[in-house]
Amino acid sequence: MMAYLIICIAAASVLTFLWVMTRPIRARDEMRSWRVALGMSVFMVMLPYGIVEAQTFLFGEKMKEAVEEAVDDAGIDGPMLYFKVLFYQGEKARILAIGEEKQSWGGTDHPAMQVSLVKKNGKWSAESYNIIYSDNRNLDGVVLPPYW
Repeated sequence: MMAYLIICIAAASVLTFLWVMTRPIRARDEMRSWRVALGMSVFMVMLPYGIVEAQTFLFGEKMKEAVEEAVDDAGIDGPMLYFKVLFYQGEKARILAIGEEKQSWGGTDHPAMQVSLVKKNGKWSAESYNIIYSDNRNLDGVVLPPYW
C-alpha cells in the first residue's frame, strides 16, 4: 500500500509541476499549488479504482461463472465473496477474486487470487490462476491497485 501511495504521489507531483509550468505567470500568484498537488494526489490514488470498478460493472457479469469455476479449481474451501476486472482487452481479461474460507483456529481467511480469462467461442474460461494472498497457505503477494 505504501509503494502504491508513493507512486501515486510522485505521478501527481509530476502532473502538478507540468500544470504549474504551463500556467501564465500572472495566474501563478494566486494559484496555491499545494491545493492542486493535493487534489491531483487524491485523483491519482482513486483513478485506478475507478477504472477497475467501471470495467467490473461493464464486463464482469459475463465473466462471473468462469471466475467461480477458477476459484473452485484453486481449492479455496468456501464461497467467492467478490471479484474485480483489473484488465480487459476484448478476448482477454485479468481478474482479482476474493474468497472466504475458515481457518483452523476458527477465524476466516480471505484468499486473493488472480485469474487470467480468455474468451473462446463467445464464452469466458480460465486460462490460468494464481493465489497471491492467503493466511492459510502462507502466501503474501500484492496486486495493484491494492485490494484486501
